[in-house]
Amino acid sequence: MIFLDEFTDELILFLESLITRDIQVKGIFEQWKMQLRDKVLLLANKYFEENRGGGANKLEFALGNDSELSTVSATSLTIPKDQELTSNSSIAKSISAVDLRLLREMREGRLKHRNLEQHCCSSLKAVELRRIHLEERYRIPLEVLPYENYNYDEVKNACCENVIGYMPVPTGVAGPLYFDGEMVPIPLSTTEGALVASVSRGCLCLNESVKLLGADAFYTQVIRDGMSRAPVLEFDSIKDCYDCFQWVRQNESFEKMKLHFDQTSRYANLQRVDPRIEGNYLFLRFVATTGDAMGMNMVTRGTGKAIECLRLAFPQARLLSISGNLCVDKKASALNWIEGRGKSVVAEAFIPAQIVERVLKTNVDSMVAIGHAKLLVGSSAACTIGGWNAHAANVVASLFIATGQDAAQTVSSSMCMTQLNKRAQDGALHISCTMNCLEVGAIGGGTMLSPQSKCLEILGCRRDILKPGQNSERLARIVCGVVLAGELSLLASQCNEGELEKSHLRLNRSSRNLMLSDTSNTPPLSSPVHCRRASSAAVIPQSIPESLPISLDNVSITEGRRQNININRGNESTTGSSALSILTQTGTKLLKKANNGHMPCGPL
Repeated sequence: MIFLDEFTDELILFLESLITRDIQVKGIFEQWKMQLRDKVLLLANKYFEENRGGGANKLEFALGNDSELSTVSATSLTIPKDQELTSNSSIAKSISAVDLRLLREMREGRLKHRNLEQHCCSSLKAVELRRIHLEERYRIPLEVLPYENYNYDEVKNACCENVIGYMPVPTGVAGPLYFDGEMVPIPLSTTEGALVASVSRGCLCLNESVKLLGADAFYTQVIRDGMSRAPVLEFDSIKDCYDCFQWVRQNESFEKMKLHFDQTSRYANLQRVDPRIEGNYLFLRFVATTGDAMGMNMVTRGTGKAIECLRLAFPQARLLSISGNLCVDKKASALNWIEGRGKSVVAEAFIPAQIVERVLKTNVDSMVAIGHAKLLVGSSAACTIGGWNAHAANVVASLFIATGQDAAQTVSSSMCMTQLNKRAQDGALHISCTMNCLEVGAIGGGTMLSPQSKCLEILGCRRDILKPGQNSERLARIVCGVVLAGELSLLASQCNEGELEKSHLRLNRSSRNLMLSDTSNTPPLSSPVHCRRASSAAVIPQSIPESLPISLDNVSITEGRRQNININRGNESTTGSSALSILTQTGTKLLKKANNGHMPCGPL
């Protein structure tokens, strides 16, 4: 057999190599056992793959009496049937002897699951084994969390660690929005019902205004660009701190630091360094343009090199942190609102009175009144920072998720001031949005993942450009423009009493959620439904409330294998995971819905 010949040759070469090594006999023996174990399992894996279609499922190996030599409890290596390996059939089809060894090593604590990618032939295989390991360890079925049909090589060492799948988020398309002379569809990833519909109405209002008044009716502009990073230095005395403060403010010193900073990337361009003294601490806020990237990593790397230059002049300076929280990253702050971070963008629109009445179902005076009371007075009374808006964060978050931006930066990127006024000359509604801290990029990070990259392409932010930064500027302007559309629609709905509640009841209140929250038929706490777990994905009800007209027939669940559970109700039936969902919910309404179709099985 060719595989056995390969194994024999490799074993002979290994034994011959030991002759030239200065290793103790015991050490040789232990190393030989480990090598032989791996080779045997690799051979089993090859044989299993070769004979999978022929029905072979057991291999016999005469491994002697040394229990440590064999990784199996007996002297034979048994490869279980596919359906007995795991409850997830898609994983079971690709399980192998080597996979079993890795699972055993994780179970015994000899292999950390975070290191699986180093031992597996593919990133997908590592995800599969990690899922099996977690299901076995925590007894939590993961089948409703998808993992197939995804390119994990894009994620590896870039976006996420210890990957077990991906989280599908509903993505709708709003608009289109007339932007820079073309109609642009707006992808929004959200779980909030009515958001896409509301933004679409706002886009329609803007489009109709452009048709009536011309292109100047809707305008967006980036007014400032600069990503920041602010390290904190400590000195023994305030005098030393002040000396460094003065040195940083000199043009010659800035040019030295800029030279070191800009050398770290061809797109990094240091604009300024703002020093600030707090006691014997010196904060230096480096601000730089970063091309089409959002630029956090780029600025951090450049800042590190600039600090090395500074410490040549001030060796007594101690770098406490490359980020001293004066950046300010992922926190709403007055500094970011005043100085800006990332892209500072403004957008405005003029909406004729007849369009306000026809599309938004209200009038200009009502819009101006609610804008003053809610956005200015109400937000100021709450002492918000950058919160003078209706729901800018809704639009920013959904666009960030769709386009692969850093979702955590929604907290600062959604700072927005929305203003509404009535234009004197024609009575049109003038609305504007000012967003001073839009931290967006068209390359790098999550934007490189295929789905997110496609959404950027839909927005026209992946085009060939003449100047670095044009794609990210376009994205920032689109975000601000879509925020304005969302502000228009939400404020209009609040002008009409009851409209907001009705739209959310119609589009943001799932009938499934209503059934899950209906406890009218739920048994009292004195008679709960007890469940025990028979395997990593199987749950057997031990008692069933008498109020449910259900009978169980032919229930058979074995270790690592789920059989069908037949639930009969009249002439209707459902099986497997949907039946388990019904039993655990115990509500008659849920039972009725489940019998109309199969329900996905999820964690209980």
